[in-house]
Amino acid sequence: MGEGLSISFSSDERKSNYNTILNAIRSNIMKKKNTKETIEWLKLDAFGINGFVGVSGESALILAAENNNLELVNALLAEKVDLETQDKDGNTALIQASSFGHFDIVKALVDGGAQTDFDSHFHGTALNVAAYFDHAPVVEYLLKVKPFNNSKATHVTKALRTAIQQNNSDVVSAFPKSLIKEVEAQIEEIKKLEENKDAITASDQQLKEAAAELKDGISPS
Repeated sequence: MGEGLSISFSSDERKSNYNTILNAIRSNIMKKKNTKETIEWLKLDAFGINGFVGVSGESALILAAENNNLELVNALLAEKVDLETQDKDGNTALIQASSFGHFDIVKALVDGGAQTDFDSHFHGTALNVAAYFDHAPVVEYLLKVKPFNNSKATHVTKALRTAIQQNNSDVVSAFPKSLIKEVEAQIEEIKKLEENKDAITASDQQLKEAAAELKDGISPS
């Protein structure tokens, strides 16, 4: 049972203790306990199965995904929870589970129909955050769920580029070799362009300085 609460409370009693119940829901999720009770509370009109219960605007599903609470994730999936609910940063439960490397949660969400290529714009896709935080098993799984073999899938090349820049070798090796070669060539080309840009900028600065010195030299005394 929840801390100081009983499932036998009447609906009116529970509604009048909104903050107490909210804190108990958060505690249950983070401590991975009292799943049945948590679902009952979430069904109250004051919350809703898709309602925001986390301090950072997370739904119960997102909070459960972050805390690796597989039992509650499965219970919420059984309740037909909205898989694409976002927190205040635009992250879904799948993105958050991927960022923490919670493989079983990721698999449960994908099996439940979560959109694998949803882009939060702030952190990117589930694949991108898994690549950034060096969660190779999650990356391998997401690539198998929806395989990509060329750079036309921009969010995949972004994830690979992220892994390369982070020196996450295990993650990089999870991608197709042909794609790795292609992206590495793109990165090298970008480096050359940036070096040329820097050289041009330096040359322009030298020309400006030379012109200024020349102007000073011919100015009437």
